[in-house]
Amino acid sequence: MWIPPGFAHGFLVLSTTAEFVYKTTGYYVPKFERTIVWDDPDLAIACPLQEEPIVSPKDQVGKRRRCVMTEIVLNVLRYSLI
Repeated sequence: MWIPPGFAHGFLVLSTTAEFVYKTTGYYVPKFERTIVWDDPDLAIACPLQEEPIVSPKDQVGKRRRCVMTEIVLNVLRYSLI
């Protein structure tokens, strides 16, 4: 699967285990990573699970899309003024 750089993505595993491998277009830079909370009401993504999902620690502290977008715009402005 090809995911364009900067494009939000996620996946749901319905089995007991999964392996997800992907190739990137550049090196991983943690300070530029953003995590959108999986159940953001603005995105209105239906979760087909009947029970509470198991969510990774990183995804548990995700932010709403609108907050992430604000951070991105502020960083672009900050780095373009340097």
